[in-house]
Amino acid sequence: MYADPRHIVSPKKAAVAAGRTLGIDPNAVFPGLANPNKRFVYVERKADPAKAKALQRLGIAGFGFYPEERRTYPQGRVAAQLLGFAGMDNRGLDGLERSLDTKLAGRSGYEIVVRDPAGQAIDVVTSRKERPGKSVVLTLDHQLQATAERLLVTAVRRWSANGATAIVMDPRTGGILAMANAPTFDANGFTKAPPAERRNRAVTDLYEPGSTFKIVTIAGALEDNLVTPETSFTLAPTIRVADRVIHESHTRPTERMSVRQILAESSNVGTITIAKDRLGGPELARWISRFGFGKTTGSDLPGESPGIVLPYDRWSGSTIGTVPIGQGIAVTPLQMVSAYAAIGNGGVMPPAHVTSKIGGKKVRHGKGRRIVSKYTADRMTAMFRDVVLEGTGTEAAIPGYTVAGKTGTANKAENGRYVSKYVASFVGLVPARKPRLAILVMVDEPHGQIWGGVVAAPIFRDLARFALQYLEVPPDAPGGEELVVAGGGGPSVGVRSGIPRIAPMELDALIRAIAPGDVIGRRPVEITDLAYATGRVREGTLFFCVVGARVDGHELAADAVSAGAAALVVERPVDAAVPQLVVESSRAAMAVAADAFFGAPTEALAVAGVTGTNGKTTTAYLLRSILEADGRRTGMVGTVEWVVGGASRAAPHTTPEAIDLQRLFREMVDAGDDAVALEASSHGSHYRRLDRVRFDALAFTNLSQDHLDLHGDLEKYFQAKRRLFTGITPPPAAVNIGDPHGRRLADELAGAHRAPLVTFGLRPEAEVRADDLELGPRGSRFDAAGIRVETPLLGIFNVENVLAAVAAALLLDVDESAIVEGIRRVTGVPGRFEAIDEGQDFAVVVDYAHTPDALATVLRAARPLGDGRLVVVFGAGGDRDREKRPLMGQVARELADRVVVTSDNPRSEEPLAIVEAILQGTGTDVEVDLDRRSAIESAIVGAAAGDVVVIAGKGHEQGQEIAGVVHPFDDREVAREALRRERDAR
Repeated sequence: MYADPRHIVSPKKAAVAAGRTLGIDPNAVFPGLANPNKRFVYVERKADPAKAKALQRLGIAGFGFYPEERRTYPQGRVAAQLLGFAGMDNRGLDGLERSLDTKLAGRSGYEIVVRDPAGQAIDVVTSRKERPGKSVVLTLDHQLQATAERLLVTAVRRWSANGATAIVMDPRTGGILAMANAPTFDANGFTKAPPAERRNRAVTDLYEPGSTFKIVTIAGALEDNLVTPETSFTLAPTIRVADRVIHESHTRPTERMSVRQILAESSNVGTITIAKDRLGGPELARWISRFGFGKTTGSDLPGESPGIVLPYDRWSGSTIGTVPIGQGIAVTPLQMVSAYAAIGNGGVMPPAHVTSKIGGKKVRHGKGRRIVSKYTADRMTAMFRDVVLEGTGTEAAIPGYTVAGKTGTANKAENGRYVSKYVASFVGLVPARKPRLAILVMVDEPHGQIWGGVVAAPIFRDLARFALQYLEVPPDAPGGEELVVAGGGGPSVGVRSGIPRIAPMELDALIRAIAPGDVIGRRPVEITDLAYATGRVREGTLFFCVVGARVDGHELAADAVSAGAAALVVERPVDAAVPQLVVESSRAAMAVAADAFFGAPTEALAVAGVTGTNGKTTTAYLLRSILEADGRRTGMVGTVEWVVGGASRAAPHTTPEAIDLQRLFREMVDAGDDAVALEASSHGSHYRRLDRVRFDALAFTNLSQDHLDLHGDLEKYFQAKRRLFTGITPPPAAVNIGDPHGRRLADELAGAHRAPLVTFGLRPEAEVRADDLELGPRGSRFDAAGIRVETPLLGIFNVENVLAAVAAALLLDVDESAIVEGIRRVTGVPGRFEAIDEGQDFAVVVDYAHTPDALATVLRAARPLGDGRLVVVFGAGGDRDREKRPLMGQVARELADRVVVTSDNPRSEEPLAIVEAILQGTGTDVEVDLDRRSAIESAIVGAAAGDVVVIAGKGHEQGQEIAGVVHPFDDREVAREALRRERDAR
């Protein structure tokens, strides 16, 4: 709305009328209306249309009206700092509105016309055609953006923080799905917001990253082959660098820590040691630059800061101690999330961007830049997973998904000095096995708590969980989505990460390998993959119809063909229009076919296997360490983890299905592994999963009651183990003759004389025995086959495990020095007689013992750890061998002074029914608490100086299965929390 003052009759009345009608100050309007020298003045820009109409109806001479466009933001606060805003003339003033203004606005057209005195057009002197503005499509997702902002607002309020930032990026492309800041503002009323709220702090503001910056030192040292994840250092609680003494964030004694532990526990001293003693200053500076710090990411985001990185020639003596732990360097949140996205993208940093299409055409942002090799990226991801599983980032864990990430807690500096103000952050990748999202959360100056693992990690968890569900990313970890297959072994989780690219194979080649009894509809077919679950079928798959306890795969044949199966392996013909290979056992055929399809990978690997009821996991860890010390890059397939090419992933099953197992071996070969340590379970034998595994050494530890729900009785259980040592080409065997079943097996194998046999055990006639044994509170020493070994593993049962590893290593022709070094390196195995120490004056041990024999062994080994009472907390798993429950109760009653019976994994059974079965062995004069957390806390609260508390049954497990739902639960963490509370309460 405007006015021509020359035609205003009464400026005062006109100003009053405009003020009353439009709701504006008449005193502000009056001077312009009263100036006769002006021909045009604005009364109000972009006035309310209804109010302007009302004023127009008054018919005041000199007032004029014309329509204007108003730039509005329907979502108000959502992404306001990123989008920016446009001014009165709809020109961009900030954010993307400003940087993309010329593309959004287009170009006005015009004509210069010559007119005659009567006003008629005579000629058009010049003209320019208008060009419409282009639409811009962003990578942002409204739902993710709004959720991120909501979570940040809540966090700022909860922690009374100055502000918070979150970025969600697709690590495969660099596309930013959300970029949120709190506090924010309403873009429709930007003039009312202070400049600090309008700034996109995710790209403009700098902060010291703290421990999240340790990615640079660790990745650089790994890539330069200066360390491996298992390289260990003896670390004091402090380290002096020039004139500074740098401490750990948490008090700890001098201890030996591996690189993996250094990252998981966020050790400042360990990271500085790697930077100072292995990398060196010039190389660290190179890696900082290589990761892109000190320069902008090259994104299409306006206002991006390059950060602050001191050139190496200006470093002081203490810089090598501060920079590796994220002090003395300033970065942007965008730089930090891009660094982690590079790890999630196989070592290639994707180009960060928010524009997807401009004018309907896709914007090309480049392919990214390689930072580290895929091998290093995989190892970093594996170690970042440890941070979440058992390190400082446990609050970032998401049920059903693997998570990798790093916490950060950094002092803020003011006037050149560090003050008691902090930045808490967490940067992570999900799902860790095949990252779809890289997410950063940073909280500025939280109060009450300062730690990244406490303040930022839960925000990451909630944001990531929403994003994964919203984007329909399938779960990839135990407790998440399970692929129900036709197999007596129950549900199987497909191997989703690192699937090797295998060349297609002609069906005829697989027919020759499997040798079926009949082939129906035989014709040339190219096979691209193998599957036993319909959810894993793709075009060209050979599908195995497996008869299972819950599902008969033959009933799924039609679904498999619809999904793309090119042929079927069946035990009976089905109605299908694809070739069918009729075999006696689909499971047995699956092992043969997988071996052939994946190129017989165990021929290229030295396979060290361990079977038995107890001790498999520890012995497998020892063997892997021995082989690594012998210079062989060694994978692992076990209960706790699977390791491929140095990268660890959670183990859904001890021994996966034959297809998954052979695929895993193929991955190892492709990743450069030379050997593998394998836990060979009785399920793997019973279900023919291990049929085509070529063992170079196979150790038998012992046999006691377990898995009778599957095998029926102890004899059938023994036969399942025995069949691994027999067959056309039996493996070289290491057998414990200290166990009755081991003696029986050794006698049979010795009589057959078909493969090398080495006996071990605590009996004097064993070939590998513990001579001159010295058992102590810090481990043991003894001679084994003339080799003097020392192990920090506690207990006589671990002596047997070491003997098993030595015997198997001798069969593998490992050098004696490597055997000694490999054993020395294994300081503990997750959840196997694992000590939990929070400075208390009594011992706490967590162990996986879930059989009567294992529980007895652990309790006997634990007794010497203290001079007080022996307390045991245990239960029994549901839907498993019921006969062992009273036997475990009897063991606990006889060997422990205080017994607390609780739930283990009830699964589909009523917890009380399981406990009642245990009480048949313990009697009723014991404590019962069905809540496992409460039971553990009760045992710890009631412990006195010199007592020993054993928490048995779950060991390394990260969840508790109740009524078909896996809830996050870790005995070790529950114990630590209880111990810390007790310590703080005192």
